[in-house]
Amino acid sequence: MYFGNSIFLWAFILLAIPIIVHLVRLRKLNIIKFSSFKFLRKTAEQGAKPKKLLRYLILASRLFAFSCLIFAFAMPSCNQQFVKASKIIVGIYFDNSLSMAGLESDPLVFSKHKEHVRTIIRNLPLSAEIKLITQSSFGGASNSLSVSQAEEVLDRVKPSNLSQPMAVLLKRLIFSMDKESGATREIYIVSDFQKGSLGHLKGLDIKGKNVHAFYTPLQNIKNLSIDTAWIKNPVLLRGEPVSIEFSVQNNSNEDANNIPIKLVNKNVQLGMVSLSIPAKSKRSSSFMMAYKSGFEDLYISLNDNGFSFDNVLFVNPGEAPVMKIKHVGVPNKYVTQVLVNQDVFKPVNQDADRMVCAECSRTEFTQRIVPFVQEGGVALVSLSPENAGSEMAQFLGVKELKLRTGTFSISNKSLTHPFFGAVFKSTPENMSLPPVFSYYSTGGNTGYAEPILSLNNGDAFFMKINKGKGQLYLLMAPMNRTSSSWVESSLFLPTLTQALLPSAGSLAVYGLLSETSPVGLHVAIENNDKEYLLRGNGSESQASISKGNRGAALHVSQYVHEPGTYEILNKENNRVLDRVALNINRSESETASESREVISAQIPSLNWLGTDSETSEFTSKSVSKKSGGLWRLFIWLAAAFFVIEMVLVLLKQNPKFFKSDS
Repeated sequence: MYFGNSIFLWAFILLAIPIIVHLVRLRKLNIIKFSSFKFLRKTAEQGAKPKKLLRYLILASRLFAFSCLIFAFAMPSCNQQFVKASKIIVGIYFDNSLSMAGLESDPLVFSKHKEHVRTIIRNLPLSAEIKLITQSSFGGASNSLSVSQAEEVLDRVKPSNLSQPMAVLLKRLIFSMDKESGATREIYIVSDFQKGSLGHLKGLDIKGKNVHAFYTPLQNIKNLSIDTAWIKNPVLLRGEPVSIEFSVQNNSNEDANNIPIKLVNKNVQLGMVSLSIPAKSKRSSSFMMAYKSGFEDLYISLNDNGFSFDNVLFVNPGEAPVMKIKHVGVPNKYVTQVLVNQDVFKPVNQDADRMVCAECSRTEFTQRIVPFVQEGGVALVSLSPENAGSEMAQFLGVKELKLRTGTFSISNKSLTHPFFGAVFKSTPENMSLPPVFSYYSTGGNTGYAEPILSLNNGDAFFMKINKGKGQLYLLMAPMNRTSSSWVESSLFLPTLTQALLPSAGSLAVYGLLSETSPVGLHVAIENNDKEYLLRGNGSESQASISKGNRGAALHVSQYVHEPGTYEILNKENNRVLDRVALNINRSESETASESREVISAQIPSLNWLGTDSETSEFTSKSVSKKSGGLWRLFIWLAAAFFVIEMVLVLLKQNPKFFKSDS
């Protein structure tokens, strides 16, 4: 026999109470011999025997009645399938995303959804182990909760600014449930099943689990959202105009006309545009402004009657980068002129972000440039007779390098390379490209390199090589007028600048409040968690920073829940190193719920629940089915023993029952 609520078996200890009471009340009679009461004594002794028997029968009936009640509450079962399942594991996914709070985060709407979860919890057996997961459950649902603990946790759940696909959270829940062997598993889902936030539900492993869902669909919400934003400029230069592009999504079934969109920094309006967006579509526009110092609180905003959380999009392009350039070998006057005249570059002798080696020696290339690139640096090198030997050919992955002289022209098709997409807004037509008089040819095979500029004869003139963690830009001729007119052409400055500056892809404008998606930083920061703080929205926490292929990235901790602009500071001197903008995931802006038919096609065995009474009835039936009906037998036995006890008490109180027949 298996007991579903075995903790009630401890109540058998309480059966000692009526036994103790019985022993205390059982007192011995003192018999006094007196000759004139001879026949009276005989009658009293004969009447005491049935009274004593009745007392024992009453005590036994009372003990049997209480024992049956204890067995009933312990939920006994002889079902072999239930005996094997020593535990009942109940997984509950409560979608506490912002869409579940309704418009303007209405607490009454969210409380109604919480009551659906509470109904499920209260109708579970006391022995059930509950795993509750929500959007704000960092790390998953590893801890098992009792019924009372689950209610306490539910009371603390609030609408969350985090938004992860339902499939991801359900996978975590299922993974945690599968760790418990030999258990009956039930999964309950309470969600609005918002489109765009479900993920790949079809891939869930629900074998051996019963899945039930409480459907709370969204109701005809008209909503506009600032969907995304990006910087159109390839690089940010101080004093230069910068274009901030953005798009607005109309999620409703009606057109939105002449919607004012504002660009604001520290409560000062920097610009405004008006957009008309057709129903179920997206429109883009831009703000143009002068780039100065770093923006402390820059955001794009609109007003509508839908969700309020997506009316503001915080953006921050970071400080205009100042790249520290180290010139290796003999300084080149053309390169020096570019570095001196551009505020974005700062010549240094150590701790460089970039290295330039114009006509450097073989030793300088192998001992200084190559290790720098392999460690993640970016270098610009031009070939010369001193370094265009077999070692360079081996580095490039080609057989040999041969010097070619004459008059060669750069192909106009080269300007369509993505590298120049960040230099020119559109590819110039019939642009006069500089002639080349001598260069080192790879024989048409570029080996490990990617050609950026090519000659009309097919040979590469300017290439990029990924080596280790870094990149090397290689010019196949010396940087002088004798080899080519490239150093004096209009193409030299933008090409050199684009090669030495961070790529446009590394200019992160904003990130998302998420535990899985790191936010790219605008500056190079080592991954030493002890040195940096994250401050914003009145809170301060330790900044978790990692270094990847695209530079330093910030991992948003579980303590960062509010959108806004956050500062990354050095702990030692409290100096602001960078600013990042964090926003709520726009997948929550969708105003439509997925249909039951589509969801059921992905989870075929899903059982739909519609009301609290239906949920309560279903959960109770589910528990009763698993625990069997043996507990009802013990309820009837307890009632029978209580009736027997009452009859015996009445007999004991009836004096006629004890009269002697003699």
